[in-house]
Amino acid sequence: MNLLPIAMAKYREKVNSFPAAVENRDYSTAPVDESQGAQRVKLEDGACVRSSRVLEDSLGWLSDAEEVETAMDYFYDRTGVQPYLLICDSIDGKGEEITDAEAEIFLQGLYESLYADEGHMLFVFMEYEESEYITYLYAGTDAGSVMDGEAREMFLNNVDWFYSDSSLSDDAYFAEIFRTSADDIIGD
Repeated sequence: MNLLPIAMAKYREKVNSFPAAVENRDYSTAPVDESQGAQRVKLEDGACVRSSRVLEDSLGWLSDAEEVETAMDYFYDRTGVQPYLLICDSIDGKGEEITDAEAEIFLQGLYESLYADEGHMLFVFMEYEESEYITYLYAGTDAGSVMDGEAREMFLNNVDWFYSDSSLSDDAYFAEIFRTSADDIIGD
């Protein structure tokens, strides 16, 4: 399977404010067309086979998973890329100390265990300590036509932006990320 390498953001000591230190890493080996901008279009039909398995909340944060799944469906309908959400506090028993290589191996294995096509996207939200988290985006190469570098940056910026909104429940937080990102990425 030929996948786009992960995009990752690491946030530390974040409490209701924009983070002081943000590390973004994109491990792309294939060139990404950054010129698409507002010209981005929905992934063609058939490039992403819809799956019923769309999220795993290993921390039990979501009280209304249906709200999040509805927003994920909206993201899929707008972009043609079906997302998968994993909420966790560690990957293979590692939190903050996980290396980029270990995370990439895990994400590649997870993607390959879930999908046979390259039209999906994994979004991993790993809060390894209170208000300290790492996020990962991992997309199939077909999904990369929609989730280019700029789109991934928009998505990760929304993750951070809505995290600082203390009025949002965990369900509303994740739902808002998917809804707003879909509109930002495709536009009107």
